[in-house]
Amino acid sequence: MAVTGIGTVTGIEVVTEIGTITGIKTKTEIKTGNETAERLTERNMSDGIHPKKEKRPALNRLTILGIILTAAGFLPFLLLGKGSVVTVNDQLDGEIFTYIYQAKYLLSGQDRIPEWMGGIGKEALFPPSMLTVLLYRLFPAFPAFLVNQFLVSVTAFLGMNAFLKKLTEHKGIAFFTALLFAYLPFYSVYGLTIAGIPMLVTAFLELAEPAARTKRLGNTGLVVFYGLTSSFVLLGYAICGCVVLYCLVLLFRRIRVRSVRGERVAVLKAAGECGWVFLAAALLIGLYAVCNLNLICQVLGIGTQAASHKTEYILHAVPFWESFRSMLLQGSGHAPSFHGWMLFPVVAVLAVLAPLRKKMPDSLRRKYECLGAFFLAACCIAAFYAWFHVSCAVSLRQSLGGFFVYFQLDRIYWLYPFLWYAMLALVCSILTEYARKETGWRRGLAGIFVLAALCMGTFQVLWNSDLKRNVRQMAGPESSNAVTWEKYYGEEVFAQIAEAIGRDRSSYRVGSVALNPAAAAYNGFYTVDGYSNNYSPEYKHAFREVIAGELEKDQELKRYFDDWGNRCYLFTAQLGQSYYYEKDSGVTLSGLDWNMDALRKLGCEYILSGVEITDANRMGMKLLGSFEGMETDCRYRIRVYECGDRG
Repeated sequence: MAVTGIGTVTGIEVVTEIGTITGIKTKTEIKTGNETAERLTERNMSDGIHPKKEKRPALNRLTILGIILTAAGFLPFLLLGKGSVVTVNDQLDGEIFTYIYQAKYLLSGQDRIPEWMGGIGKEALFPPSMLTVLLYRLFPAFPAFLVNQFLVSVTAFLGMNAFLKKLTEHKGIAFFTALLFAYLPFYSVYGLTIAGIPMLVTAFLELAEPAARTKRLGNTGLVVFYGLTSSFVLLGYAICGCVVLYCLVLLFRRIRVRSVRGERVAVLKAAGECGWVFLAAALLIGLYAVCNLNLICQVLGIGTQAASHKTEYILHAVPFWESFRSMLLQGSGHAPSFHGWMLFPVVAVLAVLAPLRKKMPDSLRRKYECLGAFFLAACCIAAFYAWFHVSCAVSLRQSLGGFFVYFQLDRIYWLYPFLWYAMLALVCSILTEYARKETGWRRGLAGIFVLAALCMGTFQVLWNSDLKRNVRQMAGPESSNAVTWEKYYGEEVFAQIAEAIGRDRSSYRVGSVALNPAAAAYNGFYTVDGYSNNYSPEYKHAFREVIAGELEKDQELKRYFDDWGNRCYLFTAQLGQSYYYEKDSGVTLSGLDWNMDALRKLGCEYILSGVEITDANRMGMKLLGSFEGMETDCRYRIRVYECGDRG
């Protein structure tokens, strides 16, 4: 992030210092008549990265091409419609409902959502991206989901492309790497939390550059945009910490520059130069505070906010090296980066070029030191993640209780996609610049290495992308085992069920087994079960009475619910944590040990089951009917059982 010094050469004020955290040297030539002034300055990575001036038409063409290629990845979604393959976990089964219900009750003044888990407070279904709620207000769920996913990918490309051009000063490498970044299968329900990081970093870099004065309003707007489309809980807390640190480093560097010159009131002048950066930082932190006010009050115990079931979390320790190795090599499924293979080229470049560091040209040394700084950051993140889960840390957190138990400070690993793809671009840029200065086999070897790295990156990203899954779905939908939007939510089947019951759906509640309750909720049913990371412990205890008998049969399932409990489902020991069964699964249920009286007290009148319950009569349930899709690609056969009168 950027620090800028202003120098004067023959009476003309020019920018002479825009650098990076690891120490960068650049040349700036200023011509005044026949005079040329050349100046070298030491710079730090906390400064911005001053790119070479580019021809705007070429830049625009490349940017448009990138947007077109990013959009091309969405063609299968448009062609398949609701037959598209979409990641279910934490998207279709949970987070999407934060948008659906918040959009439904937007500005209604209603503080509860009656459809979910017997009626739950709105703060319990808080959306990661506040601005995305408007999409779900304007469009039905599926178009809103696709538009949001498209915006996430395009923002990922534009932000990373802009950042990498500053970092590498190589348009081709920046373009190609940014395109790979855009094709990562981001969890779009989390908004720009991950995908928007390059955009945010670039905005702060340019806010600190005096040469970019005309962009100040636009860059401040981008910072606000990120704040409204990202989650404070998931990563925003770490972003705020980095922004505050950046502001302090920027201010101290400006003060030092002015103090060296012997200027008076250096502090005030330096603070004035940093004004736009400070304003953007204040806006970002302020937005997070306002949008998350209820959550902050709940954590601090202020006001009348209800307690959360998260206060009952039981933590489990993991050996340090196991966690460290897993994070450094694989990362996290919620922040996909597929970076394991990058470890070799990054370490190889750092090791092989280390003896040559002092002899490197300024631009090459700057990139080398940036690569080292990013790799060190990645290692520190993995180490912090591992420490956060070792026995001593877990015991300390558990003894402190509350916030220290359930707040996942280790989620800074969500920075990994940004860090690793920046490192990929740096490796390619370093080798490209090195190849230009070599001849013979060294030049050829460097070129092969760059080509291999880009090809490997392309393979890893495309192989794990949503594009591949949907192209496969288009090629053979009949033989595909992938879960699509249409299969998962089964609108045709649930419409039949609603018609068969024949009552207003707000007048009764349903529970689901062998079927995710998200499917029923999506189709307008009021559920007693559901997925939430912030509901009342009283409801958890009441729901546990229903499934206690089944939990005792499976200790792993018991720990899963008692120690965590975000999934408040009608668990069975027989099915465990499986929630999707198609009509030809051949699975049946029997001997269920549910407390039916406790279930009826929760208001549940119907059980929707994805498989047959062979001894339903024993439990006092009566089969109302069996329903399956005939016209759509819905694979459900759902049995509806009446629970009987409340006990």
